[in-house]
Amino acid sequence: MSASCKVSSVWVGYADSLNLFFISFLALTLILMSNFAESDVTAVQESFSEVLVKTIGLDLLKKWDAEVLTDGTVRFNKPENQFDTGSAILKEQFKHDLDEFIPLYLKVMEMPQFKGKINEIHIDGHTSAIWSSTTSPKDAYFLNMRLSQDRTVNTLQYVLSASAVQAEYGWYQKHTVANGYSSSRPRVDNPRAQENQRVEFKVIIDDPRDPKQVPPSAKRKEWQVNIQEQ
Repeated sequence: MSASCKVSSVWVGYADSLNLFFISFLALTLILMSNFAESDVTAVQESFSEVLVKTIGLDLLKKWDAEVLTDGTVRFNKPENQFDTGSAILKEQFKHDLDEFIPLYLKVMEMPQFKGKINEIHIDGHTSAIWSSTTSPKDAYFLNMRLSQDRTVNTLQYVLSASAVQAEYGWYQKHTVANGYSSSRPRVDNPRAQENQRVEFKVIIDDPRDPKQVPPSAKRKEWQVNIQEQ
């Protein structure tokens, strides 16, 4: 083998090793950045939950039969206070609970440590898997899907009509969505269980790992993550 061939082989091997090093370094960097973003999102969710519990108070949560989860979800657990069976019309008791809840919820969302980090607010509706004794499980699922969607839309409409929302109505209208899940996300494995019937409010924290959110460039810089513009 000539000297030039030997030198060429050495350089090819060196280049391959260098490429492998840079690929490994890039992969490690992306993993570390993803873990950083995940821990930061989780920290914001947990902090939001803690502040929300303190702001609302345990007495009101007990009165509403509601709970605040560590991911920022507020769960209203008493369906008989919210809607009549098979109806999407808000009951007066639920309206009264929301009248107390909405100003406190917005108060926390608008605190400086949270205001710039909330991407969306989800209002989620869940039902049992039962419709009537003569309805098949498949038909019951789709009937409950429509019912859960109608209930969350009506809840959203009531929330957006609240006086506490009006000062920032444009933002809340753009960032609040209603989702009906029928019986697809049960809490317990019992199609008739009351625990599966609930309305939930959840704040979605800005997450630079989620390309669907596409946060502004300034926010990406803050998170130290670069997401390509669509």
